[in-house]
Amino acid sequence: MSISQEDLTGKENVWQIICDILNKYGDIPVYPPAIHNGECTSPYLVVKEDGGARVPSYSSQYRYVRIMLYVPRNQYSKLDEYQKQVENIIEEKIFPLLLPTGQIESDYYDDNYNAHMRAMLYRYVRRNKLL
Repeated sequence: MSISQEDLTGKENVWQIICDILNKYGDIPVYPPAIHNGECTSPYLVVKEDGGARVPSYSSQYRYVRIMLYVPRNQYSKLDEYQKQVENIIEEKIFPLLLPTGQIESDYYDDNYNAHMRAMLYRYVRRNKLL
């Protein structure tokens, strides 16, 4: 299955499409970086643009998106289940717009939010109009 036209309507950029679809189909709270405040009391995602690189020999760029999963301190065992839920939504609703890179960072405990965090890196292709 791939992304529907309905999910693209009215969206200004890929980041917004990703956030809206994760929220709509997974009922997952999604935040931009540095917006969620306070202790993590339930799972949520932070989605951020994470740079880019030119595709060799083409006038396109790989653009990277980092999806960070947060779960409360006492729910570390649910991190794998939560990751699978997010991956399934991406595979069923956002693919082929968003492609996995296979890069998953080591889990990290964030004292500021009393939460465990795991980050996954995805990419999409954007045409570079200047090349």
